[in-house]
Amino acid sequence: MMRNLIHGKEFVASQKTSLMDTERTLLLINNEHALGKPVLGKAPPPILLFLKNLEEISNRSFHSCRLFGDGSEQPIKIHLRSRGKEFTHKIPIIPLNGNPAFLGIIYSGRSTIFPSREIMDDCLTSVVQYILQADEGLSKLDELINLIQSENQIASILGKPTLPQGNTSGAPQPMAKQRLFQWAYRLLQTLRGTPSISALSPGNLPATG
Repeated sequence: MMRNLIHGKEFVASQKTSLMDTERTLLLINNEHALGKPVLGKAPPPILLFLKNLEEISNRSFHSCRLFGDGSEQPIKIHLRSRGKEFTHKIPIIPLNGNPAFLGIIYSGRSTIFPSREIMDDCLTSVVQYILQADEGLSKLDELINLIQSENQIASILGKPTLPQGNTSGAPQPMAKQRLFQWAYRLLQTLRGTPSISALSPGNLPATG
């Protein structure tokens, strides 16, 4: 459960990093003076390099899962359990590849005209919104990770290991049983006024009257 949350956070962090790369590339394209002007033949080499970079970013993946989609993809689901209740946290696939302005810029390398500044501005606005969405997703995942960590710590203190820690039955382990028995016996001896035995196991208890 915790591992899935951490992987989910890494996925969203990869989305944010790629979106920031997209924003930087768009700003570089936006600085070109030929934007919105007709040209003969293909776009000049600098623009083509920027467009190739944008296409590479749009196809990035994390553990074989695409970071971006066209809006038709199902979100990634992480199944969680907290306070005895099961619930699902969803991580959306950001629809960068379905954004009309972004697609217009990507395909402009095959056209005889550069994208207009209006298209560039629309695309930059969308990318900034996607970055804010990723930030919000990271904050939510941090909250869930802190919640699960706190519950695991409390369960550990109470001597009830959670399922991901390997004890699927929830029953006390042999060493935990022996420590509990030793503690109870020492307490009993203290109440009776007899010295406690430091090395004690269930098989060598002293006889009592």
